[in-house]
Amino acid sequence: MITDAQFDRWLRTSGVPRCVLVELPGDTPIYLSSRAYVTAPDDQVAPNRAYRAILQGGASFSESLSEDGAQARMSAGDIEIDNTGGHADDLLSVVWQDRRIEVYIGDVSWPRADYRLALAGVVARLQPRNARTLNLVLRDVLERLNNPANDGTLGVGPNAEQPMPLCMGECHNVTPRVEDTAGEQVRVHSRPIERIIELRDRGVPADATADLTNARATVAKQPDGLLTMSVQGDKSGGVYRNTVGPLVELLATSYGPEAERLGAGEIDRANFDAFAAAHPQPVGLYSAERITVRDAVQRLAASVGAQVAASRTGQLRLLKADPPPPTATAGLRVIRPGDYLDGSLRLAGFRGRVDGVTLGYCRNWTPGQEIAEIVPARYRDRYAQEWLTVTVGDASRAGEQIDTLLLKQSDALTEGQRRLANGDGRIARLALTGFAQLLQFELGERVVLYGNRYGLEAGRACQIVSLQRDWFKATVAVEVEVRL
Repeated sequence: MITDAQFDRWLRTSGVPRCVLVELPGDTPIYLSSRAYVTAPDDQVAPNRAYRAILQGGASFSESLSEDGAQARMSAGDIEIDNTGGHADDLLSVVWQDRRIEVYIGDVSWPRADYRLALAGVVARLQPRNARTLNLVLRDVLERLNNPANDGTLGVGPNAEQPMPLCMGECHNVTPRVEDTAGEQVRVHSRPIERIIELRDRGVPADATADLTNARATVAKQPDGLLTMSVQGDKSGGVYRNTVGPLVELLATSYGPEAERLGAGEIDRANFDAFAAAHPQPVGLYSAERITVRDAVQRLAASVGAQVAASRTGQLRLLKADPPPPTATAGLRVIRPGDYLDGSLRLAGFRGRVDGVTLGYCRNWTPGQEIAEIVPARYRDRYAQEWLTVTVGDASRAGEQIDTLLLKQSDALTEGQRRLANGDGRIARLALTGFAQLLQFELGERVVLYGNRYGLEAGRACQIVSLQRDWFKATVAVEVEVRL
């Protein structure tokens, strides 16, 4: 089997017979290729496997980071299938939607084991482009998270048909689901939880029996009004998690339909471990209504300015659009002028200026509820508020409040200061057209960029924020952000 260094040298070599393989596993697997390719009888991966040489273009994968926690934009482009004369008409009867797909690249002379995974995703559909071409439209693996995170419905009592609540991390003053007609038994989650901090009846602490295994509480007498709870939520596997990285991983691998959950190998372990170490801020997310796994993980990540993304090889990652200091070049991969098309380096724009930031934190999940008159005024005022807030920079120019799932004022201030620093108007976006050797660079990766303009003569550390790979043409459109 060839080494990574040998594969990299092959990518840099022009004129080699590149071949793209498309594999769709399943009960009736499908194998397609861009050149005639049949594995040998002694092939270690797939002996005597024949690929249909009907691919003629596409196999692109576009991905980009947004600023400060907006959803990362990723979409695998179309793969073009030659259907001249109708010789691929049989594919029109195949059920394509939601099938797993893997795309590999290598030399037509190589055994299957030497091919490298170019992208992994999910098929959206097969559609005709014209009379001679079919397009296989792909999406990234995040589509598998686009399913309800709630574990079914409550199943009992007056709310039997309502979604099971979801409670992750620490959540203040949530409205649980009522499980009995008397309104004395309530539930906040489908699985074991860590702790019920307090149960209240119209804002007044109420005596209750806690059943942490089933995430429910039973009050000693019929309540006078609305019951609310402050809770430390999910304790799946006996472990309580209250920070972004572990909660995102738990949701992606343990919630939603079992067949659509990500496996351990589909988590970028090094990325998640590093992210968890760098982001110890406690958070909390509660939903008594239906919520998708994808929405839940993105809301958690956005609270610290991060984005949930799928790598081109189908691994889940947590990324932040946070360009490094220009001189922080140690240990980074390098992009030199010989790695990209002469004259393609250009200034694509600047990140918008931000003069002030207001963040919401420590959410009250039941604002404006009816509160008993015996509750002191200072607490009544707090129950009326949905968010506590912090503002950094110029409050008069802070713009619309950005709500987070953070719990602590100190963490909200730190996050606000980070966003303000990134909005100083000195972060530029540079674009270039890279050769084949840049195909394996990753979104969010920090690199050293050299060039003859924009102060890049001695190299500057920057961050890759957009990639558009074309595996057939062996080129990649790259955009980076750099601090000037």
